[in-house]
Amino acid sequence: MSTALAWVVQTKLQLPPARIEQIERPQLTNAICTALQQRRLVLLAAAAGAGKTTLAAAACRASAMPTAWLTLDADDSDQALFLASLIAALQTIAPACGAATLSLLPQLDTRTLTLRRLIGVLINETLSALPTPCVLVLDDLHVLSDPALFDALDYFIEHLPPQLRLLITTRHEPPLGLARLRARGQLAELQLADLRFSAAEAAALLNQQLGLNLSPAELAQALAYTEGWPAGLRLIASAIEQQARRGDSGGLLAALPTIESSAFAFLSAEVLRDLDEETYDFLLATSILSELTPELCAAVSGRSDAAAVLEQLRLRSLFTVADDAATPLRYHSLFAELLRERLAHEQPQRYRELHRRAARACIQPERAIGHALAATDWEHATSLIEQSGPRLLGQGQLRRLADWLAALPDVQIAQSPQLLLLQGRCHWQQGALAAAEQAYTAAHQGFVAANNLVGAGEALAGLTLLAVLRGQFSTGAQLLETALCHPTSPQTRILLLIGRARFALHTCSWPQFAAALAEALDLCEQTHSPQLVGQLLSMLGPLMIVLPAGLACAERAIELAQTLQIAAHSVHGLALETQRASVLLLRGQLDAALAAGQRALALSQIFDAAMPMHSVLIHALLCTICIARRDEQQALHYLAQLDARSGTLDTQDQSAAIGLFLLGRIRCQQGAISAAQLLYEQMMSLRDAGPILGLDVPLLILRALLEQASGAASAAEQTLLTAVELEDSLRYAQAFGSARVPLALLYQRQGHPARALAALQPVLALCVAEQRPGLLLREGASIIPLLRLARQRGLHPDAAQRLLEQLGDGQPHLPVRIPATGESLSPREIEVLRLLAAGASNSDIATELVISVPTVKTHLARIFRKLAVSSRTQAAASARALLLI
Repeated sequence: MSTALAWVVQTKLQLPPARIEQIERPQLTNAICTALQQRRLVLLAAAAGAGKTTLAAAACRASAMPTAWLTLDADDSDQALFLASLIAALQTIAPACGAATLSLLPQLDTRTLTLRRLIGVLINETLSALPTPCVLVLDDLHVLSDPALFDALDYFIEHLPPQLRLLITTRHEPPLGLARLRARGQLAELQLADLRFSAAEAAALLNQQLGLNLSPAELAQALAYTEGWPAGLRLIASAIEQQARRGDSGGLLAALPTIESSAFAFLSAEVLRDLDEETYDFLLATSILSELTPELCAAVSGRSDAAAVLEQLRLRSLFTVADDAATPLRYHSLFAELLRERLAHEQPQRYRELHRRAARACIQPERAIGHALAATDWEHATSLIEQSGPRLLGQGQLRRLADWLAALPDVQIAQSPQLLLLQGRCHWQQGALAAAEQAYTAAHQGFVAANNLVGAGEALAGLTLLAVLRGQFSTGAQLLETALCHPTSPQTRILLLIGRARFALHTCSWPQFAAALAEALDLCEQTHSPQLVGQLLSMLGPLMIVLPAGLACAERAIELAQTLQIAAHSVHGLALETQRASVLLLRGQLDAALAAGQRALALSQIFDAAMPMHSVLIHALLCTICIARRDEQQALHYLAQLDARSGTLDTQDQSAAIGLFLLGRIRCQQGAISAAQLLYEQMMSLRDAGPILGLDVPLLILRALLEQASGAASAAEQTLLTAVELEDSLRYAQAFGSARVPLALLYQRQGHPARALAALQPVLALCVAEQRPGLLLREGASIIPLLRLARQRGLHPDAAQRLLEQLGDGQPHLPVRIPATGESLSPREIEVLRLLAAGASNSDIATELVISVPTVKTHLARIFRKLAVSSRTQAAASARALLLI
C-alpha cells in the first residue's frame, strides 16, 4: 500500500479470519460465489447480528478471487477518508491503483472538485490496474451518513470496471440505484430471510460446536423464538451457560419473552447479570472505545489488570471480536450499543470523564479529538485540532475538520488564531467567501497580537486569494505584497510568488515577472521538495511558458523534477509531462515533444473526470505538435477529439480559450466558415462572462480570418494590425499564436513581399535570438511560402533554412489517408494537390515539379477520383480540409 495512506487504519483492510466455532454454510457461500461471477453487485442487507460479515468473508475465501476488503465506520462519512480508505483497500490487491486519485485528494472540496469527479478518476485507474477478476467488499455500509457518498458510490457502481465485482453488507437497503440494477439483472440480493439459520445449522452451532446438548424440542423452541437469527442463537447459548454456572436447572427457554422486540435486551440481560461488578463496570467504561487496547482500557477504566480482563473477554468470544491475533479487540456492534445505552442510563455522570481520559490516552489524534469533544474538554480539543488541522487539509479531510470546528463553541474558536485560519480555509473551500474573509481577518488580528509573523502571513495569503476570486485585483496585489513580507510555509510562498508573477503579467511588468519565477524556482531548489516542484509546474500556464523567463523557469523545474523523481501517476506527473511537451515544442524538438504530449494524454485520460479542461489543453497541444511535424493526418485525429469537446468549452479557463481558438483557426483554414463563426462567438461569450488573460489578441486574429474568408481583405488587414499592436505590449498573447503570421500571409497573397517580410521579421528574430523556433514551426505547412521568401530575400536566411528543413520542405510527404473515401494520396499526389490549391495552373505545376503537363493531368485525374471531386475548386477545398496547405 502507498506510504501516502499510512494514516488509514490497517485493521479495516483485513479480511476477517474464520473463527473456530464458525458454522460452515456452503449453500449460501456457493450462492454468493456464483453471484460474484455473474452480477455487478452482490448485496447482503439484514439486521445486526445476522452474520453478514462472517458470510461475506467466507464467500471471499471460497471464491479464490483477489479480494479488497474495507470495513467502514462512522469516520468514513468524511468524503476524503472514505476515498482514501477505498483506495487503500484496492491497493491491497493492486499496489499502484489510485495513485493519480490520491494526488488530487488535497483538492477535494464542495465547490470545484467533487467526490464524484474523483471517483471518475479512480474508475479510469482501476481499468488497467486491477487483476481480472477481483472483488471489492464494503462491509457495514449503513454507517455512512453523507448523501454525497452514496451519489459517488452509485456513480462508481454504474461505471464499475468489467473485472471488478462489488460485495456490500449493510443493515438496511442503501440509497443506491438498485431498481436500475435489478432491471438489468446486475444485482444479487440476500436478506434476513436468506441468512436465517436452518434447524440443522442451529443444531450444529448449539449442540456440536457449543456442546449445550439441547433436546430436539428445545432446539425447535430456540429456533422458533429467534427465527434463525444467528446473534440471538448465540445469546441464548451464552445465557444457558450462565444458568449452568449458577446451578439453575433449565427454565430459560420457557421464560423467553413473547414480544420479539425485547429479545435482544432480555437475552443480553441474562448474559450480563451474573458478571462480577468489576467486570461489568469495565465493560461500561470501555464501551466508548472503538478499539480495546490494554493501555487505553487501563487509562479509561483505571484498572491495572486491563490486559487480563481483555483476555478473559476474548476467551468468552461473545462480547469481543478481533480480525486476527495481531489486531486489537473491539466490542461486537450490538453489545457496544447496549453497553453505551446502559452507561448513559446508569452512570451518566461518568460519560464526560471517561471520554476525557480516553482523549488524554489516545495515540491517534483523530480519535483523541472525538473523545475530547464528547467530554466538552474544549481546551484539549482546541490543542489537538490546531496540531492536526493542517495535516487533515493536506489529506483532503475538509468535512471532518469542518465538523470538529462546528462542535466547538464560537468563543473557543475566537480565542485561537490557528483555528480561525483553519475555519477560513474550510469556508473558502465550501464557497462561503464572506465567512472565510471574516475568519481570515480575525485570524490575522490574532496572530499580529501574538506577534506570530508566520501565522499572520498565512492569513494574509488567504485574504489575497479571496480578493482575487472576487476580481478585486488591486486589493489582492496589495495584500499579496504584504503577505510576502512575512515568513510563511514554503507551499504558501510558492503560491504567493506565482501570484506575483501573474499580477506582473496583467501589468506587463516583465522584470518583476522574471524575478518572481526565479525566486519561486530558487525556493524549490533550496527545499529539494518534489511537492513544491510539482506545485510550481502545475501553476505555470501557457501564457507564462511562452515568455523567455517562463520558458527558462519551466526548463529548470522539469530538470529538478526529474532529479527528485516526481511520482509519474500523479497530478504533478501530469503537469510535468504537459510542460515538457510545451517546452520541447517551443524549442523545436518535435519528436520529443510528441512523445511527452502522448504521455501527458495517457495521464489526462485518467484525470479527465476531475480535470476535463486539462485534457482539452493537451489535445490542442498535440494537434499543434503534429501540425509542426507535418503529420496532418494525426493532427486531424487530435482535432476531432478537441472538436468533440467544443460544446463543453464554456468555462472561464485558459485551456478552453486555447482549444476554441485552435479549432476556429483551423476551421477557417479548411474553409468551414460557418463552424469558425460559431467558435468565434463562443470565444466572445467566454470573454463577456469574465476576464481571461490574453484573449483579446486571438479574438482579433480569428475575426480577421473570418473577414478575409468573406472577401473583406482591407478589414482583415486593419484588424490584424490592431492585433499586432496589442501583441507587442501583451507578449504573453503569443501563447495563442502570433498575429504577425496571418498578417504576413495576407500581404504575401496580395503580392506585397516586402510588407510580408516586414510583418514576419520580429517573430523570426525571436526564433533566432531566443532559440524558440516553435513560434513558427507550429504554423506548419502554411508558413513554408513565407520562409522561402525570407530565405530568398536574405531575412535571417540560415534560420529560415533550418525551419524549412524541420518542416520537411523539399522532402517527400508521408502518404495521407482520405477519411471520406478510404483512399490514400501518395507523396507526389500531395505535392500536385498543394500546388493546385495554391492556384497554380497545370503548366505551373509541371514547371515546379519538373514533369510534363500530361503527367500533371494524370496525377490530377487520380487525385480527383480519390477525393471524389470533379473540379479544381473542390480539390482545393479538400486540400484545406486535410490541412495540406
